[in-house]
Amino acid sequence: MPLKGYDVVIFVVEDYLDASAIQMWCEIYNNIYKDYIFLEDCGHYKTFIQGIQTNNGKYNLILSQSREKLEKSRENLSKTKYYEHWNKELLEEILGKDHKLPQKG
Repeated sequence: MPLKGYDVVIFVVEDYLDASAIQMWCEIYNNIYKDYIFLEDCGHYKTFIQGIQTNNGKYNLILSQSREKLEKSRENLSKTKYYEHWNKELLEEILGKDHKLPQKG
């Protein structure tokens, strides 16, 4: 499933799947492919940070990234003001176990 040599691989998912189905598939893939992180971007599941839409808003996608690279990038971003406007729920949803990183920055 994951493709080596790419920073991000984007899989386009069927329109008829809802957010919970796509999240379920991400969970399955995250359990199978431990060296990668799979995150959903559901077209009809709108996410906002201070009024700015942060998802694509149109297509159902699953994004796959190297766990090591993504965790390093999150650590680097936590040392900046990048996460400053994120609320606790969004930090937990997007960052998962890394949701406390911004507090360390």
